[in-house]
Amino acid sequence: MANRRTTLFVEGMTHSSCEARIASAVRKIDGVIEAGANLKGGTAVVEYEEDKVFVDSLKAASEKTGYAVKDRKGAAGTMIALGIGVVLVAAYMIATGTGLFNALPKVDASIGYGMLFVIGLLTSVHCVAVCGGIALSQSVPSGSAPGPSPAAENRRPRSERLERLGPGILYIGS
Repeated sequence: MANRRTTLFVEGMTHSSCEARIASAVRKIDGVIEAGANLKGGTAVVEYEEDKVFVDSLKAASEKTGYAVKDRKGAAGTMIALGIGVVLVAAYMIATGTGLFNALPKVDASIGYGMLFVIGLLTSVHCVAVCGGIALSQSVPSGSAPGPSPAAENRRPRSERLERLGPGILYIGS
């Protein structure tokens, strides 16, 4: 008996009682282990026993409560991303064709300290956005439960508190 988890994309949720109504309707189906809806994301996540429940019955239960279930969310988002990509490629081709990149100053021994400082500021955005996110993800404990309060954290032995720094230190050292 295998358990599965699926996400339903629900239209029309307007307040928190919608979440409760959808989750309650889906939980009534025999074989559903857990169900929860999220107003902000417009989703309902359902964990169920694969041999007892069909996804169509989950959709039907949601739709009986008065909310439409879409097969896929993000088709519009994919089209927007594709459009942005096309614009960026076109801008790159235009800049390359007109020689705009040749007009940019080259970084070599003749560049001044002021320009190096500006280049450092611009490239730091990459470090914060990409490297910072990776380093942060390495230091967050696994699981979805929030961490202890700062007061509870201070009551832990020092060795346990330092142990939490291990993944971040390993990331920096690599």
